[in-house]
Amino acid sequence: MLNHYKAMQPIWDYQTSKLLKLQVKNRSSEFFGIVTDFNKGFAEPSNGTGYASHFTAAYYNPDSIYYRKEELLDAAIDAMDFALSTMNEDGTIDLRETNFHDATCNGFAMHPLGNAYKLLNKMTGNTPKENKLKELFHEYTVRSGDAMVNFGFHTPNHRWVLSAALSYCYTLTGDERYRNHIQKFLDEGIDCDEEGEFTERSAGIYNIICDRSLITMAEELNMPELYEVVTRNLNMVMKYFEPDETLCTLNSTRQDVGKDTPINAYYEMYMIMAVKTGNPEFAWIADHMLEQNLGRWMADPDKASGDRTYLPYFIMNPDFVAKMETIPTQKPKLNYDKYFVESGIVRKREGDTTLTLIKDRPLFLKFQHKSHKVFLRFAGSFFGPHAQFVAQDIQPIEGGYRLTYHKTCGYKRPFETKPDTWVWNKMDHSKRGTTAMQDFDVTFDVFMKGDSLELCVDAGGAANIPTKLEVMTNPGGIYLTPDTALVTRPGDYVFLRQGSAQYLNSDHTLITIEGGYGQHWYGANMRGAAGADSSSFTVTMTGVTPEKHKVKISFGLSPELK
Repeated sequence: MLNHYKAMQPIWDYQTSKLLKLQVKNRSSEFFGIVTDFNKGFAEPSNGTGYASHFTAAYYNPDSIYYRKEELLDAAIDAMDFALSTMNEDGTIDLRETNFHDATCNGFAMHPLGNAYKLLNKMTGNTPKENKLKELFHEYTVRSGDAMVNFGFHTPNHRWVLSAALSYCYTLTGDERYRNHIQKFLDEGIDCDEEGEFTERSAGIYNIICDRSLITMAEELNMPELYEVVTRNLNMVMKYFEPDETLCTLNSTRQDVGKDTPINAYYEMYMIMAVKTGNPEFAWIADHMLEQNLGRWMADPDKASGDRTYLPYFIMNPDFVAKMETIPTQKPKLNYDKYFVESGIVRKREGDTTLTLIKDRPLFLKFQHKSHKVFLRFAGSFFGPHAQFVAQDIQPIEGGYRLTYHKTCGYKRPFETKPDTWVWNKMDHSKRGTTAMQDFDVTFDVFMKGDSLELCVDAGGAANIPTKLEVMTNPGGIYLTPDTALVTRPGDYVFLRQGSAQYLNSDHTLITIEGGYGQHWYGANMRGAAGADSSSFTVTMTGVTPEKHKVKISFGLSPELK
């Protein structure tokens, strides 16, 4: 494994110089001491501890060009003055974009501050400026610790954010209230299933936050058993890697759903856990991400990432850094076929091609080759809100998977006895009889082999239900049939009524769709179904129940390149 501490030094120094230039120096500004958010026009209260920690780490980093330069202490003190000035009287801070008097924001703010404060305690020369910074760190730690004990949280991951932050508060102050509060959360149990998935299924954001929090708790509270939870999650996440090195986020329950988050969001998790566990696959992934980051640094320094959350830990623990170079590396296997039952997601990969199947989501299938993606939706115009197909069940079958959907709807009869009220919303409608009940049943059998995907669609139940199968991909390519060539734009919506069509991308990757069928053109505005996607190019096939169809989608190269 590479020495990540040494490799990151030029990036950290560059970012320190940039932050020093961008730090607000005007003492009359409400944002004096920090860097405002360009997209918001203001700074979040939690920003102050992040910048103070950054400058502190640079000051005590013996391999930095800023080592022991007093201007960094001045910058850190100014940042902490901002942090303390934005605290509410009760010790909480605000997340101005959405939450107020939010103790979990204190928790997030303590994550970078904790190790920086520990580093200051260990390396201080007790100069006046170091002592001043220590006083500010201490005040922030105590006030935040009290706020986190006295107030609450919103979401499952917040419990571990607070616990990790309180573990720093406990280490730094010895206040048993903080340790006791952590135990209350631990008594609830860690919400990570045996496959490694956390409650929020947020591969792009909150899994990372949970992992980072548990690593901190393991270190500060001497609970190495928590590393096993993080290891489970990181093993799972490896099966969420897409061929273009983004993360599959389609089953997330949070704001990262459907986002193409780069896998390097997990860089520090794999790097730390490679050293903690000696896992050679984690070490390979961490090295790979580091090399990519160094490539970005060489091309454009502003595009390189350089979170120094763990830098104080490295400085305080040279043995940890030395151990990096002793960890062997092994490239993970990129072929797998895994059904995460509790998470309701199938992930299958063969080389540069992946298949994703998802329960309970209208966008129930993603088929991806390198950076090219195909998404599937299906619907039938059946009793309004029950039109859209969502896989209620996924079951393995020979060579693939079966997704099923069933709905029953009909009509209500009058009450047999007079109701107690004429107010519709207060009537007990469960006492009404029903009539003319109809079924809508859909089954998809899905088989992926190499770069090809075969779909067997079976829709039935009530007769004469208009249906649509939508195949969506990124616009900008050329849609080709034997007699048509269409340069596509966002929102374009075409019907493949028979035979096959091809879609040529700018890099000459060819997507072929075979088995087209069409009995109507009731698609983009089908009642009760998801409407046409304005950002995609959509190829639609239509039918009427009862129906059975076979459709094949495959990736290949333009014939000119063969």
